[in-house]
Amino acid sequence: MSERNYRNNDEPWMEEGKAESGWWFDRYDYDYRDYSYSRESGSRGWMSKLGGYDDYGYSGWYSSHKDDPKRVFQNLLNQLQNSANIIGESNDGVLKVKWSNGENHNETTGVVYLSPDNLTNAEGCVEEETVDAMTGKVYLASAMRDTVDEDSYRAAQVAREMSAKSHIHRGAVKIWEAIETSIARHKVIGDWVGFAPYICKDSERSSEAKDKIQHFIDASSEKPSIDAAVLAISWNLLNPSDRIKIPDCYNSCVDVAANILGKEIKPKDRFRTAFSLSSKIASMLPSPLSEKVSSESGDCSNDDDDDGCSCEDCRKKKRLKEAKKKESKDHSAPKVLDSSLLGDRVKNDTDESLANQEGESGDDESDTDKKVDIQFEGGDDFSTEHEFLIAEAGNNSQFNSLLKKHSSVIRSIRNSLSFRNNSMRMPSYGHRSGDIDENALFKIKMNDDRIMLRSDTISEKKIALCLLVDESGSMGGERVRNARDVAITLASALGGVGGITTSVYGHTAEEDVSGCTIREYFTPRNPNLSSCMGMQGRMENHDGFAIQHTANAFYRDYGTYDRKIMFVISDGQPAGTFYGGSTARKHMKKVSDACRSKLGVEVYGIGIDNAYENKYGNEMYGQDNFVVLGDVFSSLPVMSRFIRQIAMTMKK
Repeated sequence: MSERNYRNNDEPWMEEGKAESGWWFDRYDYDYRDYSYSRESGSRGWMSKLGGYDDYGYSGWYSSHKDDPKRVFQNLLNQLQNSANIIGESNDGVLKVKWSNGENHNETTGVVYLSPDNLTNAEGCVEEETVDAMTGKVYLASAMRDTVDEDSYRAAQVAREMSAKSHIHRGAVKIWEAIETSIARHKVIGDWVGFAPYICKDSERSSEAKDKIQHFIDASSEKPSIDAAVLAISWNLLNPSDRIKIPDCYNSCVDVAANILGKEIKPKDRFRTAFSLSSKIASMLPSPLSEKVSSESGDCSNDDDDDGCSCEDCRKKKRLKEAKKKESKDHSAPKVLDSSLLGDRVKNDTDESLANQEGESGDDESDTDKKVDIQFEGGDDFSTEHEFLIAEAGNNSQFNSLLKKHSSVIRSIRNSLSFRNNSMRMPSYGHRSGDIDENALFKIKMNDDRIMLRSDTISEKKIALCLLVDESGSMGGERVRNARDVAITLASALGGVGGITTSVYGHTAEEDVSGCTIREYFTPRNPNLSSCMGMQGRMENHDGFAIQHTANAFYRDYGTYDRKIMFVISDGQPAGTFYGGSTARKHMKKVSDACRSKLGVEVYGIGIDNAYENKYGNEMYGQDNFVVLGDVFSSLPVMSRFIRQIAMTMKK
């Protein structure tokens, strides 16, 4: 092969003059591959969780559990779940971690699906580096909730569907993935520099080796291709401190990339920019053979795959098939990242029974102690059985009419909390990137280049609100409809306030089980607020158990929030078979106190329609932890004022 000419690799891969110095975050001088400050595996602290070290002795990896091979998968998932919400600023609720069923696709919110493939080695053990890589992947997924724009994501998925037939669409998706992955990596490391080893391991496991990438690019120089140009650009976007050499035949592609990617691009414009760059690259390089043949194909009436047909149309079709086969076999570009985080299919060829197995946070002893598990005193004949149901979506027209009816109240509540949406900012000094701090210029003579300052956003403390609505038979008719309207109005109003989330549950008892039934009307598992339209009066009410089980679910969803508040809306006292009177009221008090002390969930009772006397309110919720009102709607301003008071005291 003839000698090739390369752009000087010591220079920025995008030439100066074409852009400020390449891609905007090239200006950060941090190399995520250099983690000499932490040679130890970040996963070493998980040894006892995954088994192997205590039972079988240290051997450099985690052993599978001998009695239950799936235990290692669940325990690893639990640890990854604990890592999922350490970083990120999203208010979309807790990020869940699950094993894929083989067909799942990761989106921008809610759940991150992981592939269990290649998790264990030939001996059935999980190596530390594999755990580190998966941890890095979860960190990236968490960061992407803040960095990836939903509209840009959807546009990329449409292009992904067309990528098999179009080099331009395929190239656009690859460039967009490189952009978003690079930004997420830099965000993680910028905020949490100690996580660099995890990001590095994920990069190594998600990409082909550099020499294989370089070989592919070199091999394409005699016949330049769109795939090779996109691969070169993507690699150098992802690895600005470890660039590959790009042959001169791609100089025009590099120059246009420098112009298009030289300045910071807003999240909503990133896929559009990637598509524009891919289109320009395609216009500079020869069209792939398969596309040429496709454009020349005629309309032969012979629709059969008969290779014996000698007409010109069939010969062209045959050339098209051969060209596509050859192109797929000889010119498949090696991967440089894990596309599954950005919408590609998440595989599972390991074990279908793991599908959608979900990580559980806080499974160690300290977290177990936080779970409310108080038994009913003197209730030997009463079953504590319970079940959670996801409520179905309601009638959209009726739901929208209700929102319109209460729009002025919604605006009023939202406006009273508008200060939550005004981010506070403060300067942060001593950085190598940002704006020049004139007062720090003296450091240059001291060989210290940390002369930049940044304006960092100070996030408000977070508040989680839970409404638990009594759906006993006495709540039927107008009462439950008014309670429904209150829940929808408050949740809708708070939905536009930064740092405040709302959950809505309903409870009854002795319906389909002997214990209580809890319906999730508006939770992270059921994000459709119109489900509240299904509230109705049903059977009995075992309030203490309903509070207990709902508080546990509420805590699992929002345990990291600074304030967790539960309002229990009811029209009376607990009533059910073997559950009522003073014994049931004392049980409610015991559960409510445990929620406050063990979970940090503040439980407050709201009695509607003069539900109970104050002495019974004290017996159920404790002194000053309840209010009795004449009607349902009076609860709305009470709760709104209370939330505003809390928000004001938490404002920095």
